[in-house]
Amino acid sequence: MEECKTETLEALATPGCLDGVDQRVEKIGSTVLTVMFLVMTVVAIMQVISRYFLNIALSWSEELIRYLFVWTTYLGAGVATALGMHIEINIFSFVLEKKEPALREKIDRVIRTIGTAFILLFLVYYIYLVIGFLLKIRMMEQISSAMEINMLWPMSGILVGGILMLFHYIVRFLRDLKMARAQRAVKKNSTGRTN
Repeated sequence: MEECKTETLEALATPGCLDGVDQRVEKIGSTVLTVMFLVMTVVAIMQVISRYFLNIALSWSEELIRYLFVWTTYLGAGVATALGMHIEINIFSFVLEKKEPALREKIDRVIRTIGTAFILLFLVYYIYLVIGFLLKIRMMEQISSAMEINMLWPMSGILVGGILMLFHYIVRFLRDLKMARAQRAVKKNSTGRTN
């Protein structure tokens, strides 16, 4: 995090600085997810106790659990992106297994960078669509039936999750570019010494 001490935009855009921010965002997301799961569990237990033992139905509990589930799904997708836990298709690693390690690493890095670029484009388009969806909900002023809150709040978890995934993939993309640049510099220096 030493690179982040300066206040310039260039320093904040460095991959080393973004890695630290990336880790902090992931930790905050994990903590929020844990709290949401605890709240969902407590509310579900309260509902079972009140319904079956006290014969009182909590009208708001199912709705709260449902909305927290939406938020945990999309926040969880952001945390999974930060931890690199999404499903990957890695058929090229089997095809390239017989190649020499330097060539295999170079091809793997190019494929990973291209894949990340496509994911970034998809996420930008996804966020654009979600913003349009949320604006329609806001204009309709749709209210939930039991909790009587604006539906913009439960559905905004979709946008937050998309933004988190976009941020984590940007960090990954910049990290891959930095590694490629560093490897090119090492290769250039090693060929310069042998000549």
